[in-house]
Amino acid sequence: MTRRLLLSLLLGPGLLVLASIAPSPTSALQDKISPSDVVRLGSLGNDGSGALLEGPVSIALDDRNHLLYLSCAGSSEVVVLDQGGRMIRRIGPTEELISPYGVAVDSRSNLYVSESTTGLVKVFDLRAQWIETHDLSALRGHPVAPGRITCDDDGVLCIIDMSEEEVLVLSPTFEIRQVIPTEGRPQKAMRLPDGDYLVSSARGAALRRFGPSGKVLSLVGGRGDDSPDRVSFPGGFGLDSSGRIWLTDSFRHRVQVFAKDGEFLMDFGRLDRGEGEWGFLLPADLCLSSDGTLYVLEKGANRIQVFRLPDPAEGNRD
Repeated sequence: MTRRLLLSLLLGPGLLVLASIAPSPTSALQDKISPSDVVRLGSLGNDGSGALLEGPVSIALDDRNHLLYLSCAGSSEVVVLDQGGRMIRRIGPTEELISPYGVAVDSRSNLYVSESTTGLVKVFDLRAQWIETHDLSALRGHPVAPGRITCDDDGVLCIIDMSEEEVLVLSPTFEIRQVIPTEGRPQKAMRLPDGDYLVSSARGAALRRFGPSGKVLSLVGGRGDDSPDRVSFPGGFGLDSSGRIWLTDSFRHRVQVFAKDGEFLMDFGRLDRGEGEWGFLLPADLCLSSDGTLYVLEKGANRIQVFRLPDPAEGNRD
């Protein structure tokens, strides 16, 4: 049965045209995935003596050193775990962190932490030694409330400004490359390998794709009823090696998966569908490793759930 994709094209200010486009059979075959393809490996976040995470909001992975970084609003710190869940260190008041929100790791394993109430981004090395601090409010000339951060392989940073509802695109030396107005309460932004930008938003379309010039190219994920392809409150997202988009839908306690062209593929993890005791509770963010491991951060459960994704080299099941 052929799926149909609802592609939204912005043709000018205030003019939105919706076109229904069928994906090619080749694309549909390559992107095919079902909940049974996703294998749960376990959960992280408790060392046996108490919760490690308090009000976690963002997650980042240092794939090279096999480390997870979690920003925790409840304890005003960044918790560092290995991929087995063992705590490596806490970065908090001792390092003069205040209201940490976003975390990202660059190719040199430097850690970037945004502070939502100070407008600062602080940079630490692999040993959690402070390197430098950047004042985004001074850079922009007005108060900035930085949210989640991502960093691509070239060191380009995408930082959500929650106060102005825009994305700040910064060079590795923290020069402003671009400012993308987004509206819709942006949650997370990412620069894609082709130079486009993908932004999740809590209002309107769940995902907006912008061209390098900042023009909206497409909208993915409509609002509405409780259908699997509809979205309630999008949070963090990530891309797997096949280009599929994995998106947290916090208020419906699930993860949704879209093809790289925006076609809805599946959702999983909802407690109300009887998916076991591991069903999600307010999933806020996620990240994916190069070996196909998915880490889903649950703010409501103060934990990370770990899943293995199917190997693209093995092909797709019927």
